[in-house]
Amino acid sequence: MAYTSTAEAYTALKAVPREILEARTENIKNEVRSNPSFDLNGAKFELEAIKQIMNEQPIVTNVAPMLTAAETRTQGDPKAEYRSAFDTFVQGRTFTADEQSAFDHMRETRADAGFNTTDNTAAIPTVMLDEVIAKARKQHAILGLVRNFSMPSYIDVPIGADEGNAVWHQQGQGIDSKVVGTSGVHFKSNEIVSIRSVSKSVDTLAIDALESYVTDLMSQDVMEAIAKAVVVGTGDGQPEGILTGIEWEEGTNMVTTDALGWRDVAVALGLLEGGYSTGAVIACSNKTFWQWVVTLHDDNDRPVWTASTQEGAPSHVLGKPVYVDDFVPDGTILVGAFDYYGVNIVPDSMALEVSRDSSFKNNLIDYKFPGIVDGKVLVPEAFAKLVIED
Repeated sequence: MAYTSTAEAYTALKAVPREILEARTENIKNEVRSNPSFDLNGAKFELEAIKQIMNEQPIVTNVAPMLTAAETRTQGDPKAEYRSAFDTFVQGRTFTADEQSAFDHMRETRADAGFNTTDNTAAIPTVMLDEVIAKARKQHAILGLVRNFSMPSYIDVPIGADEGNAVWHQQGQGIDSKVVGTSGVHFKSNEIVSIRSVSKSVDTLAIDALESYVTDLMSQDVMEAIAKAVVVGTGDGQPEGILTGIEWEEGTNMVTTDALGWRDVAVALGLLEGGYSTGAVIACSNKTFWQWVVTLHDDNDRPVWTASTQEGAPSHVLGKPVYVDDFVPDGTILVGAFDYYGVNIVPDSMALEVSRDSSFKNNLIDYKFPGIVDGKVLVPEAFAKLVIED
């Protein structure tokens, strides 16, 4: 059921058991990742209601205690077993029988998908990759706004156009069917690689600390490169960014000014087609934000920028959220519905290769993070930009 408000979803779901709510939350997340035409607004209302209901429900206390990564080795959970195997692999220790089985299954899965399956390569566990992506979304604002896919490369993904199909009907008259407009996006197979030389002392880290360390490395290198490509990627061997993947034309989807005023922002928002302005946000660099956006005033000298009253929430200009991302060039302001840009991380492509060849002479371990990633603008009409010329 598609909900039109959080209150409606709350009323419908308040009597649902906690375990069903948790399962529904996971289903929604999977739908958002894999279904381009999924109703994001309805899902948002439902997730907000589920969160509120679960906060109100008492937590059952007779459940098993949370286990560390080491303790999950004997629990029989395939995901936990592989995560434990991954930790053992990174530290160069000997696998248990369960870990060896989980590691061999990973290698078979990667081999079936055409990826590297050498003894010094392991796929990043799903839980750890989710943590990497979640951390990167907090560090890079636009990366947290775009739509994420997890699909094989070279597949055409249909994206539904934002247009209605209802018509007024008079009794006795025929009704012509209408072909629903879609736009397709073709994700390519771009390889991203990061190599880090780290101290051999990481082999002595506790498992939780090791996982955190690997997560930090991936966030700093791989996800930062992806976040930059979302904005300014060339499309040649890397994702095509918003600024480079759209044909910009003055008066159609671009506004140019030599002195930013509130009307310029309003005109840029007005260039968005269809219903894309409803969920539109504003994105700019930190310098642009403080030098131009914060100082905006209307004709009566009242501030147009409104500070957020909630910690971590964005401020607003003309009612639209403002996000700061320094991959947006200074002097450029992007407006649009950023969930009409898609990032595709090919399943099982994100991996870690470990080499200890440097350890004898330099006491170092080489980490290599390869992955297959692409990104594209799904609907160009969902974006506009404002350029401030010096």
